[in-house]
Amino acid sequence: DGVMRGTSLWGAYAYMVSEKALDEILAKLQNDIGAVMWKGKRMKTYRIKPIDKQMPRTARDAGMDVRVGNNPVFFRAPMLTSKIHTKFDAEFCKSTQVQLDFIGVKWEDLWLTEEEKETVEKYRATGKWTDDENRDAGKRDEREEEEKDEILRSKIEVEKKVVK
Repeated sequence: DGVMRGTSLWGAYAYMVSEKALDEILAKLQNDIGAVMWKGKRMKTYRIKPIDKQMPRTARDAGMDVRVGNNPVFFRAPMLTSKIHTKFDAEFCKSTQVQLDFIGVKWEDLWLTEEEKETVEKYRATGKWTDDENRDAGKRDEREEEEKDEILRSKIEVEKKVVK
């Protein structure tokens, strides 16, 4: 039906709301703070729903449109780490790369600080966006080697038993 559902702004890097939508969002926050919190059955504490989930829902509930531009105009800096979603840092960089590819722009076409340029160069050299991603890949390689060694040891033990 052409109506966007779900969390249309999740992971976006910049938002703009109309004054009317802002009034609705503020009223909701002031009158029903519980609406921005959730607690699962097994959770001990409440968690706050991200604003990028609240804005489109609140606007739609008030009968307003939610619009998302086709071409991105803001991009996440490649080394910008999240304070609440650190496990997604590398994925945020990958999604930015998809956005850049979509509109035919390269990292070099963006204004980047020296540190950001170094991060892009490091990515190009390693194929990894974050040190954690590099560390995880190293751990994965070590585990794979250990598993191969264990399989080899098992085969040797079986062969020893067969020979006896």
